[in-house]
Amino acid sequence: MLYGFGKDYFKLDMNLNSAYISPVDVALSNFVKALALPVRICIVRFILENGNAVKRNRLSEIPYNPTTVHQHINELRNLDIVKADIKDKETIYSVNETIFIKMSNHFLTLFEHIKQLNEEADEVFSKPKLKKQPTKKPVKQLSAFGEYVREKRKAAGLSQADLAERVKMDRAWVSKIETNKQPVRAEKLHAFAEALNTSLTEMREIYYRNKINDLTKEGLSV
Repeated sequence: MLYGFGKDYFKLDMNLNSAYISPVDVALSNFVKALALPVRICIVRFILENGNAVKRNRLSEIPYNPTTVHQHINELRNLDIVKADIKDKETIYSVNETIFIKMSNHFLTLFEHIKQLNEEADEVFSKPKLKKQPTKKPVKQLSAFGEYVREKRKAAGLSQADLAERVKMDRAWVSKIETNKQPVRAEKLHAFAEALNTSLTEMREIYYRNKINDLTKEGLSV
């Protein structure tokens, strides 16, 4: 399957100029349509938040009717967006990372064109003068999740040993996490947020932002 979608996903509307519409355009638009339901976004997010490996019996934790969840899981499998593997007689669901990497790369290309249009528009149209707002202190952008953990730990006045004890891990493991030599499993985020007295929402945002950046870099290097 090209781009993970069935061959029917590449059938073009005969009213369109097929010489102008590329298979990538069709794949990208259908990828968006495939995820254009809240329940499907919820399913994908739930799988990713649980280490991209979820057993069938855990699908009941998704806040939708179980029948609805299984229906959409099957449709996402048919589109090759979600995969199902059998391990020890149990069905394990995972998100097809290859598809997401390819689609994110196509989105980045699209956004580059939009950025160029915005720059050209800035040259043509003058912007209204707005009242100058007070300058906000820039937020430090951390390049990796490990740096975020290290800064939060130091701010909390904890040693690596203290943090390791709170999250029930070996100190050497915490050291590897802070130096980005070892990833944190998604199910451990709650324990780290509590130990560091920080927002779980903020921690998840930084964790998945770095996860997506890493996947995108992997896709670009292929």
